[in-house]
Amino acid sequence: MRFASMGEIECSVGATLSLVRRDTSALQRFDLSEGGFWRSFTAALVVLPIACLYIAAKRRIWLTTTPPMPIPDAVSQLLIELTAYSLGWVLLPIAMIFVVRRFHLTNRYVPFVIAWNWSNVIAALFALPPVLLLLFGLARPGEAIFLNIAATALALAFQQRVACATLAIPLLPALAIPVLDLALGLGLDLAASAAEQAFTPEQL
Repeated sequence: MRFASMGEIECSVGATLSLVRRDTSALQRFDLSEGGFWRSFTAALVVLPIACLYIAAKRRIWLTTTPPMPIPDAVSQLLIELTAYSLGWVLLPIAMIFVVRRFHLTNRYVPFVIAWNWSNVIAALFALPPVLLLLFGLARPGEAIFLNIAATALALAFQQRVACATLAIPLLPALAIPVLDLALGLGLDLAASAAEQAFTPEQL
């Protein structure tokens, strides 16, 4: 698979922002071909540095708990978290196959996935400030978690509009899509945490 060029990344992210501003003509700025569909997963590589910062912040929280909680070694944690991260990019597109079939929106599946993938770049930026504040010691873990909840709410509202524009459905039903994605993400996070517990020093 060929990765998206920097020009395509900039164009696609810009088109996503236009969609949220209710500019439905922005759909034409995406590459809606089969190649464009697969290249939209390049967004996972764009977001990867932020994901790595998030993993580091999660480890920082573990280390600052009182008493300190047992944690896996850094390499095991990274491998488990990156596996969960990769799965997170494919679970929603797979789930949406059944959703679009159920509601007769199959012709909108490709535009939705393409726009959704690129919207994740913007959504990840919402989560960046709390992570950086924690890592630089400018926020305590509780404060960072509260800010992350607020960032998640913003991301939900943002991606609700992306789903609304690409699937041509009302805003309220569109909210179910990012909520589903959040639920899948939480499930993956729980699974990753369970796997990480298997690599804690007490259990080796």
